[in-house]
Amino acid sequence: MNYIKQLQTNVLVEQSGVAAYEAGLQEIRKYLSSDKFAYDTTVQVSDVLRMLEDTKRGVRDAMEMTEIQLSDAFEHEEQERLRAKKAKIDSSY
Repeated sequence: MNYIKQLQTNVLVEQSGVAAYEAGLQEIRKYLSSDKFAYDTTVQVSDVLRMLEDTKRGVRDAMEMTEIQLSDAFEHEEQERLRAKKAKIDSSY
């Protein structure tokens, strides 16, 4: 994979991580804004820590999945390029 493709991959992987992070934080905000805390604003620290861990795991999973998908797409693209090159060489004989 050339340098530009690698940079594009890195950007897309990071963007997927940011999106997953934002989704996780939104879930925490939603939880903390729920009716459960309308009168009693005390929060179980363990609940928030669990949600933060879930968010961290979601970010990692999203980034890994994006990287795998992009890697597969680039590999397929490279295989198609090689097939076309071979077909062009074969047709010239």
